[in-house]
Amino acid sequence: MGEEPTSSSPLKEEADSRRAVVSGPLAYSGESLHFFNNFGDFKSSLKGIGESESFSRGIAALDTILGIKKPPRFPEDLDDASASLAVLEDEFLCRLAISMDEFKRSREEKEAEGAKDETVSASGSSVNVTTKDKRMIAVPPRVPFHIPTIPRPQDVYKIRVNNNNLPFDHVWLDTGDGNMIHPLLKLSVADFVDRKSESEPVEPLHLESTPFKLVETWNDFEMVVAKLRHVDELAVDLEHNHYRSFQGLTCLMQISTRDEDFVIDTLKLRIYIGMYLREIFKDPSKRKVMHGADRDIIWLQRDFGIYICNLFDTGQASRVLQMERNSLEYLLRHFCGVEANKEYAREDTHYLLYIYDHMKRILLAESSDGNDLILEVYKRSSTICLQLYKKEIFTNTSFLNIYGLRDADLNATQLAVVSALYQWRDYIAREQDESTGYILPNKTLIEIAKQMPPLPGALIPLVMFKHPVVEQHLSTVIEIIKNSIGNAFSFEMIARQLKLERIEATATRRRALRPKPRLSTISCIAVRSPPVSPSIAAGPATLLESVILRLNLSLDVFEASEAVRLPRDHLLPVQPLAESQISKSIARTPVVEFFIPFPTGEHAMGKGGGCVPSKKRRQAATSEKTAAARDAPIPIEDRSSVETTPAPLPPAKLKVFIVFYSMYGHVEGLAKRMKTGVDGVEGVEGVLYRVPETLPAEILEQMKAPPNDLSIPEISAAELVEADGILFGFPTRFGSMAAQMKAFFDTTGQLWREQKLAGKPAGFFVSTGTQGGGQETTAWTAITQLAHHGMLFVPIGYTFGAGMFKMDEIRGGSPYGAGVFAGDGTRTPSDVEYAFAEHQGRYMANVVKTLGHH
Repeated sequence: MGEEPTSSSPLKEEADSRRAVVSGPLAYSGESLHFFNNFGDFKSSLKGIGESESFSRGIAALDTILGIKKPPRFPEDLDDASASLAVLEDEFLCRLAISMDEFKRSREEKEAEGAKDETVSASGSSVNVTTKDKRMIAVPPRVPFHIPTIPRPQDVYKIRVNNNNLPFDHVWLDTGDGNMIHPLLKLSVADFVDRKSESEPVEPLHLESTPFKLVETWNDFEMVVAKLRHVDELAVDLEHNHYRSFQGLTCLMQISTRDEDFVIDTLKLRIYIGMYLREIFKDPSKRKVMHGADRDIIWLQRDFGIYICNLFDTGQASRVLQMERNSLEYLLRHFCGVEANKEYAREDTHYLLYIYDHMKRILLAESSDGNDLILEVYKRSSTICLQLYKKEIFTNTSFLNIYGLRDADLNATQLAVVSALYQWRDYIAREQDESTGYILPNKTLIEIAKQMPPLPGALIPLVMFKHPVVEQHLSTVIEIIKNSIGNAFSFEMIARQLKLERIEATATRRRALRPKPRLSTISCIAVRSPPVSPSIAAGPATLLESVILRLNLSLDVFEASEAVRLPRDHLLPVQPLAESQISKSIARTPVVEFFIPFPTGEHAMGKGGGCVPSKKRRQAATSEKTAAARDAPIPIEDRSSVETTPAPLPPAKLKVFIVFYSMYGHVEGLAKRMKTGVDGVEGVEGVLYRVPETLPAEILEQMKAPPNDLSIPEISAAELVEADGILFGFPTRFGSMAAQMKAFFDTTGQLWREQKLAGKPAGFFVSTGTQGGGQETTAWTAITQLAHHGMLFVPIGYTFGAGMFKMDEIRGGSPYGAGVFAGDGTRTPSDVEYAFAEHQGRYMANVVKTLGHH
């Protein structure tokens, strides 16, 4: 190793000399370069600079640092080169930190599991040899998205697909009158239903005891086809990858019969799948059992020309039965007592026929003459089968479908950039058979459009080491951005339209939360009568008075303002208001002023005869009211046909907003149970909201995140003001809230500035992956959000009682709030965790109710 240069070393002197030359009187000044280059000191300094640049280029090209096979081209521009090296440095340090953490974790796991020391004799000498435990060997490494060394399957197996910008041609469907006819349309769904009442379902063989075959060769596949031709039911599931191909590729097909399990490599056997399985899947006499087949149906059509008849979808059956969860993991646990294990691909179908047996019995038992549940499942399953694959077609307005675009609030110039980048991305993806998410994810595309970088140096930090295709086309992308800016005028109308749609969507979500008011006749109301002078009192007995009617739009009835406190002699009867009057007033304003004539003086109202009944006297019957009207000196409209006894007006319910983010459904499950607890408290109502997703749809698909419950609306920050109390739920990310919830809190800046949420009670409930994953710290670190808003943190404490002290099972939750342990994502909340969530909802509702009464 070399020594550091001292103050008198030759290296130090040479460095000082070069620095003096470059910064001194011989400093480079543009046109004088050739003149100063005649001096030896200046020339040697330039040579040193050239060597430094060459060294920098060498660093940028090191495969071992970049971790990629083909490093990006080193920029010629000095500013771009500086930015590139800065990004390189950050990437290198980040990868180093990740590697060290991974090494530390791996080492700790190995030390925890231990190693076996065996002493073996070799050549007469004793040698200690450490053998690893099998569990240590089986630990799978984490695989990131971008590993260029992993070849694409379409390259390995010479798979060629048609990515042209034309509709998909369903060549295996019959056509009639120019329309494609699905074979299912020629059949009756009712014929598929098996109504035989059978004894208890026979449990399947244990997974390890069931014959299993991994099918990778033609001979094995031919054997599987022969067996499938002789069975009348089979369970099917597919594995699919969309990240490195434009349309996606079906990678595996799992098929299970009552006796055997098969996993077919559909990449190796792609050309045979449709040819030999098409008739088997179309055969209406063979029942196909699948779970959540919406996408599997599409993949079978696209890759193999397979169209299914006679499908029973257990996912649809769980919805018809209104089960607690619809996931396959839940059904495995509920019916089979099995915890899902992703290491076994065949497990997805191994138990599926057994689950079908159970569901069929329940559906038949709970069906009635007017409610045939099992037929409803087959109808829903057939609807799934009838959907047809449609290739993504590029149009000039396709960019409007980008996820997150409508909420990005882009101006016309930025929309022009989005449109141009979208078109370039689509062209490259089709040409190279890559997914658009791999070329340029939607989130990055929108971010580039927002920043509109004018030079490659400004674009590099957005794409370096993350999007290699864009790195290879930096100059092209910059040129596209520049050309798009000049075309901004063409997107003015679209920008205005998107803004209007965004405003309308927000208003629609708010309106959906409020029940529609019921227009009813108002028979009496409290009014304030002005003082009457003797001259007026001696005159006509009728006056035109102002009546204030407050319309409470949050209820389904109208009510008089409670702010009017009047003596009993000032409470006067009024004529009924027509519904048309009320309807017109609602359209104008929530506080409506009516001018209604009514009698004044001694005949105006007697004790107990007005709209406020006497405590000692029951209200008069209809006939008595008619007589009073006849005897009165002032003509009063006959109201015998109008019910004058107003219906009791329910008080406005207090609202507890349950605002959550949930990727795999664990937090959502707690939220729904929490709403049950809130709704159980009289006068309080729970309202479910989810915060907006920040991940692109293609990434969520890769992560196998289930679709959101569309009945639960997304919330905007401004809507928080309407809540009387708020419960926030989110999963943990290293001991603090998930980025999606943090992003939502970041949108509440205006509320914080005006302290609109100050004084509102709030609480937390969480989900964590491990027992030490942050059941307490996740809520604890979130309290800072409440503190800045001036909100009141309401912990659950130990009010759950004995359930908080039990040690006989794993349970999420803490004094800070309810919680669930999600594990690897397959574990669902336990009964105790659900009960804890319901208790927190009830506890918060009582707190809100107590504060509301004060």
